[in-house]
Amino acid sequence: MVEAIVAGVAAATERAAELGHDLRVGFNTTPLFGPGASFIADRAEAGGAEFVRQVDYVCLDFFPDVFQPVDRADLPAAVAGLLRHHRENVLAPAGFRDVPLHITEHGWPTGPGRSAERKAEVVEAVVRAAAGAGVSCYTHFALRDADSANPGLFHQFGLLRDDYTAKPAFDTYRKLIAEFTR
Repeated sequence: MVEAIVAGVAAATERAAELGHDLRVGFNTTPLFGPGASFIADRAEAGGAEFVRQVDYVCLDFFPDVFQPVDRADLPAAVAGLLRHHRENVLAPAGFRDVPLHITEHGWPTGPGRSAERKAEVVEAVVRAAAGAGVSCYTHFALRDADSANPGLFHQFGLLRDDYTAKPAFDTYRKLIAEFTR
């Protein structure tokens, strides 16, 4: 696995240059703590300075308040703290202090015990915290639900229901896009 990411970044960078494309290359991870916190440092060590130079961005996939509840009032600070931890304790020691950080997967499901209004609050809190932490790219996990009638945790992550009707988070997200892309 270590070698695959290092080799993949090198191959993508080389091939893009061969084709004359101005292509940015990166890789993604999830929040890293404990023994797993060395994930990025291990790759930087294996690939050396050339690998660090070739990485144009690092992505983070995370789903705050989905698998472990976070109090509504604490969510913005929890997200900001996680992003700060990722930058200072994971990326910086591996040589990626100034490499752009992208959020490539974030979402919050609706369903039993999970209101559509709360989803809108979570999307807004995470996007605002990401913007405040200097995250340069944000991608929401799903535009539409996989199955809005299925009460399972993994079926209602969309900003829209499966019939394309909007949840409150859809309008929240649109307003945030307008605000942050001016």
